Amino acid sequence: ATMTACNRASVWPITLELLQMAGQTGAATVVVYNGALTACDKGHQWQMALEILSALTQQDLQPSSISFGAALSACQRCGRWQEALWLLQE
Repeated sequence: ATMTACNRASVWPITLELLQMAGQTGAATVVVYNGALTACDKGHQWQMALEILSALTQQDLQPSSISFGAALSACQRCGRWQEALWLLQE
């Protein structure tokens, strides 16, 4: 709920801090990562979105269509079409 409120308020840095705290406590789920990816999308943070997507898979979690959609959208917002194509091939 806190992460959703931060996303609505467009405070992506706080959302990323929440992801970090969830990771430290072992509470990071795909839903938590998706919240952070959505924050990156809204904050035009395509590089961070790709890093978070990578971290999600390194935690042995399976990205969802929402995960990829948010990362793709972040790339699209910033005109990073090559990175978006790379994601589509994954």
